[in-house]
Amino acid sequence: MLETKLHYAEKQVDDLLAEKAITRSCISDVTGLLSGITETHDPMISITVKKHLSEMLRPVFAMLHRLEGVSKPMHFPKQGEKADPKIKRMNSPKLQLNLLSSSKNQRRKKTYSMKNPLLMIVKTKSLMKLSSKGGRLTRHRLMNMIASSERQKKKKELKRKLKPFSKAKCCYFQSGP
Repeated sequence: MLETKLHYAEKQVDDLLAEKAITRSCISDVTGLLSGITETHDPMISITVKKHLSEMLRPVFAMLHRLEGVSKPMHFPKQGEKADPKIKRMNSPKLQLNLLSSSKNQRRKKTYSMKNPLLMIVKTKSLMKLSSKGGRLTRHRLMNMIASSERQKKKKELKRKLKPFSKAKCCYFQSGP
């Protein structure tokens, strides 16, 4: 009974971690797109239009940063001013995971930085690293990768269950004398 509750709780935690990783990926994509709009160096866009855009998008950036867990405010450069790379690249939080060591069956802590384009998801006490081209991982691709890993797991389990039957000799269909 306790094992089923523990297994169910671990599955819920895994699902929440996957959802959190997807949300962070989407938020960073939206933030990058909106920053690209406000930081264009097109001479056709005047300073007043850029200022108006940055004022209109400020609440959106604040909401996105709260969702992502980043508390630093966004800095919008003025026309002709170069953006400060220290301010533009914000520190992303680190993800700490308790993993079960496959060799010693002991719990150990690993810390992964969410700065790189790898998303870490804990699925059934093993770490899956999902990388993407260009640092972007779409929700559809992530869900497909998770579904394929689940299918592979079910295939292995089915093979394990059918293995005793494949070795057994069937005496019902023997030919007569």
